[in-house]
Amino acid sequence: MNRLKLRIECNLKEIREKGMPCIFVKAGRLLLRLTALILAIPVVFFIVVLKPFMRVRFLKLRSDRLGHYGYEPERYLCQRDAGLHGPPNFDIFYNEGNVCNKQLKKMWESKLLVLRIPHIALLMTQVRLLLRKLPGCGEHVFEIQGIGDFHPSWSLCRTQPHLQFTPQEEEAGQEALRKMGIPSGAQYVCIYGRDSAYLNQAFSSRDWTYHDYRDDDIQTYLMAAEMLTTRGHYVIRMGHHVKEALKTTNPMIIDYAAKGYRTDFLDIYLPATCRFFLGNPSGLVAIPAIFRRPIAYVNFSQPPGFYNWDLNGIFIYKRVWKQEEKRFFSYQEMLELNLPIHCCRKDLPEIARLGEIDIVDNTPQEIQTLAMEMDDRINGRYPRMTGEDRSLLKRFKALYPHIHDDVKFSTIGAEFLRENADLLEKSSPSRIRV
Repeated sequence: MNRLKLRIECNLKEIREKGMPCIFVKAGRLLLRLTALILAIPVVFFIVVLKPFMRVRFLKLRSDRLGHYGYEPERYLCQRDAGLHGPPNFDIFYNEGNVCNKQLKKMWESKLLVLRIPHIALLMTQVRLLLRKLPGCGEHVFEIQGIGDFHPSWSLCRTQPHLQFTPQEEEAGQEALRKMGIPSGAQYVCIYGRDSAYLNQAFSSRDWTYHDYRDDDIQTYLMAAEMLTTRGHYVIRMGHHVKEALKTTNPMIIDYAAKGYRTDFLDIYLPATCRFFLGNPSGLVAIPAIFRRPIAYVNFSQPPGFYNWDLNGIFIYKRVWKQEEKRFFSYQEMLELNLPIHCCRKDLPEIARLGEIDIVDNTPQEIQTLAMEMDDRINGRYPRMTGEDRSLLKRFKALYPHIHDDVKFSTIGAEFLRENADLLEKSSPSRIRV
Protein backbone atom coordinates (compact mmCIF):
# COMPACT_ATOMS: atom_id res chain seq x y z
CA MET A 1 0.00 0.00 0.00
CA ASN A 2 2.85 2.39 0.87
CA ARG A 3 4.54 1.68 -2.46
CA LEU A 4 1.28 2.36 -4.33
CA LYS A 5 0.79 5.62 -2.43
CA LEU A 6 4.37 6.69 -3.18
CA ARG A 7 3.93 5.86 -6.86
CA ILE A 8 0.71 7.90 -7.08
CA GLU A 9 2.41 10.85 -5.37
CA CYS A 10 5.37 10.70 -7.77
CA ASN A 11 3.05 10.63 -10.79
CA LEU A 12 1.00 13.56 -9.51
CA LYS A 13 4.17 15.56 -8.87
CA GLU A 14 5.41 14.86 -12.41
CA ILE A 15 2.05 15.89 -13.90
CA ARG A 16 2.07 19.16 -11.93
CA GLU A 17 5.58 19.92 -13.18
CA LYS A 18 5.10 18.97 -16.86
CA GLY A 19 1.42 19.74 -17.43
CA MET A 20 -1.06 18.26 -19.94
CA PRO A 21 1.50 16.65 -22.33
CA CYS A 22 2.63 14.47 -19.44
CA ILE A 23 -0.96 13.26 -18.90
CA PHE A 24 -1.25 12.15 -22.54
CA VAL A 25 2.10 10.33 -22.37
CA LYS A 26 1.14 8.50 -19.19
CA ALA A 27 -2.30 7.63 -20.55
CA GLY A 28 -0.70 6.19 -23.67
CA ARG A 29 1.70 4.08 -21.61
CA LEU A 30 -1.15 2.82 -19.44
CA LEU A 31 -3.15 1.84 -22.53
CA LEU A 32 -0.15 -0.08 -23.91
CA ARG A 33 0.30 -1.94 -20.63
CA LEU A 34 -3.40 -2.86 -20.46
CA THR A 35 -3.30 -4.09 -24.06
CA ALA A 36 -0.20 -6.17 -23.31
CA LEU A 37 -1.87 -7.58 -20.20
CA ILE A 38 -4.94 -8.68 -22.19
CA LEU A 39 -2.72 -10.32 -24.83
CA ALA A 40 -0.67 -12.02 -22.11
CA ILE A 41 -3.65 -13.96 -20.72
CA PRO A 42 -3.95 -16.51 -23.60
CA VAL A 43 -0.15 -16.92 -23.64
CA VAL A 44 -0.14 -17.78 -19.94
CA PHE A 45 -3.11 -20.14 -20.41
CA PHE A 46 -1.20 -21.98 -23.16
CA ILE A 47 1.87 -22.33 -20.91
CA VAL A 48 -0.22 -23.72 -18.03
CA VAL A 49 -1.88 -26.26 -20.36
CA LEU A 50 1.54 -27.43 -21.56
CA LYS A 51 2.98 -27.68 -18.04
CA PRO A 52 2.38 -31.45 -17.55
CA PHE A 53 4.28 -32.16 -20.78
CA MET A 54 6.86 -29.39 -21.07
CA ARG A 55 8.16 -26.57 -18.89
CA VAL A 56 8.25 -23.38 -20.94
CA ARG A 57 10.39 -20.62 -19.46
CA PHE A 58 10.76 -16.98 -20.47
CA LEU A 59 14.14 -15.33 -20.00
CA LYS A 60 14.92 -11.68 -20.61
CA LEU A 61 18.24 -10.52 -22.00
CA ARG A 62 19.55 -7.16 -20.80
CA SER A 63 20.28 -6.13 -24.34
CA ASP A 64 20.84 -2.43 -23.71
CA ARG A 65 24.17 -2.84 -21.87
CA LEU A 66 27.14 -4.64 -23.40
CA GLY A 67 28.43 -6.17 -20.18
CA HIS A 68 25.12 -7.84 -19.35
CA TYR A 69 24.31 -8.71 -22.97
CA GLY A 70 27.69 -10.34 -23.42
CA TYR A 71 28.15 -12.15 -20.15
CA GLU A 72 24.75 -13.28 -18.93
CA PRO A 73 23.70 -15.44 -21.93
CA GLU A 74 27.14 -17.08 -21.85
CA ARG A 75 26.66 -17.77 -18.17
CA TYR A 76 23.26 -19.31 -18.86
CA LEU A 77 24.84 -21.66 -21.42
CA CYS A 78 27.59 -22.64 -18.98
CA GLN A 79 24.95 -23.42 -16.36
CA ARG A 80 23.00 -25.47 -18.87
CA ASP A 81 26.11 -27.45 -19.84
CA ALA A 82 26.76 -28.16 -16.16
CA GLY A 83 23.22 -29.58 -15.79
CA LEU A 84 22.14 -26.90 -13.32
CA HIS A 85 18.81 -26.07 -14.97
CA GLY A 86 17.01 -29.16 -13.72
CA PRO A 87 14.55 -31.02 -15.98
CA PRO A 88 14.56 -30.31 -19.73
CA ASN A 89 13.13 -26.88 -20.41
CA PHE A 90 11.88 -25.08 -23.47
CA ASP A 91 13.52 -21.71 -22.93
CA ILE A 92 12.40 -18.64 -24.86
CA PHE A 93 14.46 -15.45 -24.74
CA TYR A 94 13.62 -11.88 -25.58
CA ASN A 95 15.61 -8.66 -25.69
CA GLU A 96 14.66 -6.11 -23.06
CA GLY A 97 14.90 -2.64 -24.54
CA ASN A 98 17.25 -1.45 -27.26
CA VAL A 99 20.01 -3.70 -28.56
CA CYS A 100 23.45 -2.27 -27.81
CA ASN A 101 25.33 -4.36 -30.40
CA LYS A 102 23.86 -5.91 -33.56
CA GLN A 103 26.74 -8.36 -34.04
CA LEU A 104 26.28 -9.77 -30.55
CA LYS A 105 22.53 -10.00 -31.16
CA LYS A 106 23.17 -12.00 -34.34
CA MET A 107 25.53 -14.37 -32.53
CA TRP A 108 23.18 -15.02 -29.61
CA GLU A 109 20.29 -15.65 -31.99
CA SER A 110 22.36 -18.44 -33.54
CA LYS A 111 22.61 -20.15 -30.13
CA LEU A 112 19.35 -19.29 -28.35
CA LEU A 113 15.67 -19.13 -29.25
CA VAL A 114 15.22 -15.35 -29.21
CA LEU A 115 11.88 -13.79 -30.11
CA ARG A 116 12.38 -11.22 -32.87
CA ILE A 117 8.97 -9.54 -32.67
CA PRO A 118 9.15 -5.73 -32.31
CA HIS A 119 8.22 -4.45 -28.82
CA ILE A 120 7.89 -8.02 -27.54
CA ALA A 121 9.41 -6.99 -24.19
CA LEU A 122 6.18 -5.18 -23.24
CA LEU A 123 4.12 -8.34 -23.72
CA MET A 124 6.71 -10.59 -22.03
CA THR A 125 6.81 -8.33 -18.99
CA GLN A 126 3.08 -8.91 -18.47
CA VAL A 127 3.39 -12.65 -19.15
CA ARG A 128 6.13 -12.96 -16.53
CA LEU A 129 4.10 -10.85 -14.09
CA LEU A 130 1.05 -13.12 -14.42
CA LEU A 131 3.15 -16.28 -14.13
CA ARG A 132 4.71 -15.02 -10.91
CA LYS A 133 1.25 -14.34 -9.46
CA LEU A 134 -0.24 -17.75 -10.36
CA PRO A 135 0.35 -20.50 -7.74
CA GLY A 136 2.92 -23.03 -8.93
CA CYS A 137 3.85 -21.08 -12.06
CA GLY A 138 6.85 -19.13 -10.79
CA GLU A 139 9.16 -21.80 -12.24
CA HIS A 140 8.27 -20.54 -15.73
CA VAL A 141 10.08 -17.27 -15.00
CA PHE A 142 13.84 -17.68 -14.87
CA GLU A 143 16.34 -14.93 -14.12
CA ILE A 144 19.82 -15.31 -15.55
CA GLN A 145 22.27 -14.70 -12.74
CA GLY A 146 24.22 -11.49 -12.95
CA ILE A 147 27.89 -10.64 -13.09
CA GLY A 148 28.54 -10.84 -9.36
CA ASP A 149 26.86 -14.24 -8.79
CA PHE A 150 29.09 -17.28 -8.68
CA HIS A 151 29.13 -21.04 -8.65
CA PRO A 152 32.45 -22.84 -9.24
CA SER A 153 31.07 -25.67 -11.37
CA TRP A 154 30.09 -23.36 -14.20
CA SER A 155 32.79 -20.73 -13.99
CA LEU A 156 33.92 -19.63 -17.45
CA CYS A 157 37.39 -20.99 -16.76
CA ARG A 158 35.94 -24.52 -16.78
CA THR A 159 34.04 -24.28 -20.05
CA GLN A 160 34.67 -23.50 -23.70
CA PRO A 161 33.29 -20.41 -25.49
CA HIS A 162 29.82 -20.87 -26.95
CA LEU A 163 30.16 -18.18 -29.61
CA GLN A 164 32.26 -18.53 -32.75
CA PHE A 165 32.81 -16.38 -35.80
CA THR A 166 31.86 -17.70 -39.23
CA PRO A 167 34.57 -18.02 -41.90
CA GLN A 168 33.09 -14.94 -43.59
CA GLU A 169 33.30 -12.98 -40.33
CA GLU A 170 36.89 -14.09 -39.78
CA GLU A 171 37.76 -12.85 -43.26
CA ALA A 172 36.02 -9.53 -42.59
CA GLY A 173 37.89 -9.17 -39.30
CA GLN A 174 41.27 -9.78 -40.93
CA GLU A 175 40.46 -7.29 -43.68
CA ALA A 176 39.57 -4.65 -41.07
CA LEU A 177 42.88 -5.26 -39.29
CA ARG A 178 44.78 -4.74 -42.53
CA LYS A 179 42.94 -1.45 -43.10
CA MET A 180 44.08 -0.34 -39.65
CA GLY A 181 47.67 -1.12 -40.61
CA ILE A 182 48.01 -4.39 -38.71
CA PRO A 183 49.65 -7.04 -40.92
CA SER A 184 48.33 -10.58 -41.16
CA GLY A 185 49.50 -12.75 -38.27
CA ALA A 186 50.53 -9.82 -36.05
CA GLN A 187 49.39 -9.90 -32.44
CA TYR A 188 47.57 -7.02 -30.85
CA VAL A 189 46.49 -5.96 -27.38
CA CYS A 190 43.22 -4.12 -26.78
CA ILE A 191 43.28 -1.29 -24.24
CA TYR A 192 40.27 0.49 -22.79
CA GLY A 193 39.89 3.40 -20.41
CA ARG A 194 36.41 4.05 -19.08
CA ASP A 195 34.90 7.52 -19.21
CA SER A 196 31.37 8.92 -18.95
CA ALA A 197 30.96 9.74 -22.67
CA TYR A 198 29.22 6.51 -23.69
CA LEU A 199 26.49 6.47 -21.04
CA ASN A 200 25.93 10.22 -21.32
CA GLN A 201 25.33 9.94 -25.07
CA ALA A 202 23.61 6.55 -25.29
CA PHE A 203 21.35 7.16 -22.25
CA SER A 204 21.30 10.94 -22.01
CA SER A 205 18.05 11.11 -20.03
CA ARG A 206 19.67 9.60 -16.93
CA ASP A 207 22.19 10.93 -14.44
CA TRP A 208 25.20 8.60 -14.46
CA THR A 209 27.47 10.52 -12.08
CA TYR A 210 27.17 7.76 -9.48
CA HIS A 211 29.40 5.69 -11.79
CA ASP A 212 32.14 8.32 -11.94
CA TYR A 213 34.29 6.53 -9.36
CA ARG A 214 34.91 3.85 -12.01
CA ASP A 215 36.34 6.23 -14.64
CA ASP A 216 39.99 6.63 -15.54
CA ASP A 217 42.20 8.56 -17.98
CA ILE A 218 43.10 6.80 -21.24
CA GLN A 219 46.34 8.83 -21.46
CA THR A 220 47.66 6.91 -18.44
CA TYR A 221 47.71 3.78 -20.63
CA LEU A 222 50.18 5.28 -23.12
CA MET A 223 53.33 4.20 -21.31
CA ALA A 224 52.07 0.60 -21.30
CA ALA A 225 51.04 0.86 -24.96
CA GLU A 226 54.48 2.13 -25.98
CA MET A 227 56.14 -0.69 -24.06
CA LEU A 228 53.97 -3.30 -25.76
CA THR A 229 54.93 -1.99 -29.21
CA THR A 230 58.63 -2.46 -28.35
CA ARG A 231 57.75 -6.12 -27.82
CA GLY A 232 56.27 -6.32 -31.30
CA HIS A 233 52.60 -6.04 -30.36
CA TYR A 234 50.16 -3.63 -31.95
CA VAL A 235 47.84 -1.82 -29.55
CA ILE A 236 44.18 -0.98 -30.28
CA ARG A 237 42.38 1.59 -28.14
CA MET A 238 38.77 0.40 -27.81
CA GLY A 239 35.62 2.39 -27.10
CA HIS A 240 32.40 3.69 -28.63
CA HIS A 241 31.77 7.32 -27.63
CA VAL A 242 34.95 8.66 -26.00
CA LYS A 243 35.87 11.99 -24.42
CA GLU A 244 39.25 12.44 -26.09
CA ALA A 245 41.63 10.93 -28.61
CA LEU A 246 44.76 9.07 -27.57
CA LYS A 247 47.76 11.43 -27.75
CA THR A 248 50.32 9.42 -29.68
CA THR A 249 52.12 9.38 -33.04
CA ASN A 250 53.21 5.75 -32.76
CA PRO A 251 51.87 3.97 -35.90
CA MET A 252 51.59 0.70 -33.93
CA ILE A 253 49.06 2.28 -31.54
CA ILE A 254 45.67 2.54 -33.28
CA ASP A 255 42.99 4.79 -31.81
CA TYR A 256 40.09 2.67 -33.06
CA ALA A 257 37.60 4.56 -30.88
CA ALA A 258 38.46 8.03 -32.20
CA LYS A 259 39.62 7.45 -35.79
CA GLY A 260 36.41 6.23 -37.40
CA TYR A 261 37.17 2.49 -37.44
CA ARG A 262 34.45 1.53 -34.97
CA THR A 263 31.65 -0.87 -35.98
CA ASP A 264 29.39 -3.18 -34.00
CA PHE A 265 31.17 -6.15 -35.57
CA LEU A 266 34.67 -4.98 -34.64
CA ASP A 267 33.54 -4.09 -31.12
CA ILE A 268 33.13 -7.85 -30.69
CA TYR A 269 35.78 -9.24 -33.03
CA LEU A 270 38.77 -7.26 -31.75
CA PRO A 271 38.53 -8.06 -28.01
CA ALA A 272 37.50 -11.63 -28.87
CA THR A 273 40.72 -12.25 -30.80
CA CYS A 274 43.31 -10.06 -29.04
CA ARG A 275 46.45 -11.34 -27.31
CA PHE A 276 45.10 -9.94 -24.08
CA PHE A 277 42.83 -7.13 -22.91
CA LEU A 278 44.22 -4.31 -20.76
CA GLY A 279 41.60 -2.04 -19.32
CA ASN A 280 39.09 -0.77 -16.85
CA PRO A 281 36.56 -3.36 -15.59
CA SER A 282 33.44 -2.09 -17.33
CA GLY A 283 30.95 -3.62 -19.75
CA LEU A 284 33.39 -4.13 -22.61
CA VAL A 285 35.50 -6.62 -20.63
CA ALA A 286 32.64 -9.12 -20.93
CA ILE A 287 33.63 -9.67 -24.56
CA PRO A 288 37.20 -10.92 -24.06
CA ALA A 289 35.87 -12.84 -21.06
CA ILE A 290 33.23 -14.83 -22.96
CA PHE A 291 35.81 -15.64 -25.63
CA ARG A 292 38.25 -16.70 -22.85
CA ARG A 293 40.91 -14.08 -23.59
CA PRO A 294 43.24 -13.10 -20.72
CA ILE A 295 42.36 -9.81 -19.03
CA ALA A 296 44.58 -7.39 -17.11
CA TYR A 297 42.27 -5.13 -15.10
CA VAL A 298 43.38 -1.57 -14.40
CA ASN A 299 41.82 0.62 -11.70
CA PHE A 300 39.87 -2.30 -10.25
CA SER A 301 37.19 -1.21 -7.78
CA GLN A 302 35.30 -4.44 -7.00
CA PRO A 303 36.15 -7.19 -4.50
CA PRO A 304 38.28 -10.00 -5.99
CA GLY A 305 36.06 -12.73 -7.39
CA PHE A 306 33.36 -10.29 -8.46
CA TYR A 307 34.52 -10.98 -12.01
CA ASN A 308 34.96 -14.73 -11.74
CA TRP A 309 35.40 -15.42 -15.42
CA ASP A 310 39.14 -15.12 -15.99
CA LEU A 311 41.44 -17.85 -17.18
CA ASN A 312 44.62 -15.92 -16.40
CA GLY A 313 43.35 -12.56 -15.21
CA ILE A 314 45.33 -10.14 -13.07
CA PHE A 315 44.28 -6.79 -11.62
CA ILE A 316 45.48 -3.74 -9.74
CA TYR A 317 43.31 -1.63 -7.47
CA LYS A 318 42.21 1.92 -7.27
CA ARG A 319 43.21 3.13 -3.83
CA VAL A 320 41.43 5.49 -1.48
CA TRP A 321 43.33 8.27 0.31
CA LYS A 322 42.24 9.62 3.70
CA GLN A 323 43.37 13.24 3.75
CA GLU A 324 43.12 13.85 7.48
CA GLU A 325 45.39 10.92 8.38
CA LYS A 326 47.62 11.16 5.28
CA ARG A 327 47.28 7.48 4.46
CA PHE A 328 45.59 5.02 2.14
CA PHE A 329 42.78 2.85 3.43
CA SER A 330 43.84 -0.75 3.92
CA TYR A 331 42.29 -3.54 1.84
CA GLN A 332 40.30 -4.64 4.89
CA GLU A 333 38.96 -1.12 5.47
CA MET A 334 38.02 -0.79 1.80
CA LEU A 335 36.16 -4.09 1.98
CA GLU A 336 34.31 -3.19 5.20
CA LEU A 337 33.30 0.27 3.92
CA ASN A 338 32.69 -0.86 0.33
CA LEU A 339 35.25 1.58 -1.05
CA PRO A 340 35.75 3.10 -3.55
CA ILE A 341 32.17 2.26 -4.59
CA HIS A 342 30.67 4.29 -1.72
CA CYS A 343 33.17 7.16 -1.77
CA CYS A 344 30.55 9.58 -3.09
CA ARG A 345 27.82 8.39 -0.68
CA LYS A 346 28.08 11.18 1.89
CA ASP A 347 24.48 10.34 2.83
CA LEU A 348 25.81 7.19 4.50
CA PRO A 349 26.90 7.96 8.11
CA GLU A 350 29.89 5.60 7.96
CA ILE A 351 31.16 7.43 4.86
CA ALA A 352 30.38 10.93 6.13
CA ARG A 353 32.49 10.23 9.24
CA LEU A 354 35.57 9.59 7.11
CA GLY A 355 36.05 13.25 6.22
CA GLU A 356 37.75 14.19 2.97
CA ILE A 357 38.75 11.17 0.89
CA ASP A 358 40.18 10.85 -2.62
CA ILE A 359 39.99 8.02 -5.13
CA VAL A 360 43.50 7.47 -6.51
CA ASP A 361 43.84 5.90 -9.95
CA ASN A 362 46.69 3.65 -10.97
CA THR A 363 49.76 5.47 -12.25
CA PRO A 364 51.14 5.04 -15.79
CA GLN A 365 54.07 3.12 -14.28
CA GLU A 366 51.72 0.72 -12.45
CA ILE A 367 49.71 0.13 -15.63
CA GLN A 368 52.89 -0.51 -17.62
CA THR A 369 54.13 -2.98 -15.01
CA LEU A 370 50.80 -4.83 -15.08
CA ALA A 371 50.88 -5.03 -18.89
CA MET A 372 54.44 -6.35 -18.77
CA GLU A 373 53.47 -8.94 -16.16
CA MET A 374 50.55 -10.16 -18.26
CA ASP A 375 52.65 -10.36 -21.42
CA ASP A 376 55.36 -12.30 -19.57
CA ARG A 377 52.81 -14.67 -18.05
CA ILE A 378 51.42 -15.46 -21.51
CA ASN A 379 54.94 -16.04 -22.85
CA GLY A 380 55.84 -18.25 -19.89
CA ARG A 381 58.65 -15.84 -18.99
CA TYR A 382 57.26 -14.56 -15.73
CA PRO A 383 59.57 -15.58 -12.86
CA ARG A 384 58.39 -18.02 -10.23
CA MET A 385 56.88 -16.55 -7.10
CA THR A 386 59.26 -16.08 -4.20
CA GLY A 387 58.42 -17.15 -0.68
CA GLU A 388 57.64 -13.52 0.13
CA ASP A 389 55.27 -13.29 -2.86
CA ARG A 390 53.41 -16.40 -1.77
CA SER A 391 53.11 -15.08 1.77
CA LEU A 392 51.74 -11.72 0.59
CA LEU A 393 49.26 -13.40 -1.76
CA LYS A 394 48.08 -15.74 1.00
CA ARG A 395 47.45 -12.76 3.29
CA PHE A 396 45.59 -10.96 0.51
CA LYS A 397 43.34 -13.94 -0.27
CA ALA A 398 42.60 -14.40 3.44
CA LEU A 399 40.75 -11.08 3.35
CA TYR A 400 38.28 -12.56 0.84
CA PRO A 401 37.17 -15.99 2.13
CA HIS A 402 34.46 -16.23 -0.57
CA ILE A 403 37.17 -16.95 -3.16
CA HIS A 404 37.14 -20.63 -4.11
CA ASP A 405 40.61 -22.19 -4.30
CA ASP A 406 39.51 -24.65 -6.99
CA VAL A 407 38.69 -21.88 -9.47
CA LYS A 408 41.19 -19.67 -11.27
CA PHE A 409 40.06 -16.28 -10.14
CA SER A 410 41.88 -13.25 -11.36
CA THR A 411 44.73 -12.44 -8.99
CA ILE A 412 46.34 -9.21 -7.89
CA GLY A 413 49.41 -8.03 -9.81
CA ALA A 414 52.56 -9.28 -8.10
CA GLU A 415 54.55 -6.03 -8.24
CA PHE A 416 51.53 -3.97 -7.15
CA LEU A 417 51.04 -6.30 -4.17
CA ARG A 418 54.70 -5.90 -3.16
CA GLU A 419 54.63 -2.12 -3.50
CA ASN A 420 51.45 -1.88 -1.42
CA ALA A 421 52.16 -4.57 1.16
CA ASP A 422 51.32 -2.09 3.93
CA LEU A 423 47.69 -2.13 2.75
CA LEU A 424 47.47 -5.71 4.00
CA GLU A 425 47.63 -4.41 7.56
CA LYS A 426 44.40 -3.81 9.45
CA SER A 427 45.04 -0.07 9.21
CA SER A 428 47.74 1.09 6.83
CA PRO A 429 50.43 3.47 8.16
CA SER A 430 50.84 7.07 7.05
CA ARG A 431 52.90 7.59 3.94
CA ILE A 432 53.82 10.20 1.38
CA ARG A 433 51.26 10.14 -1.42
CA VAL A 434 52.91 9.76 -4.83
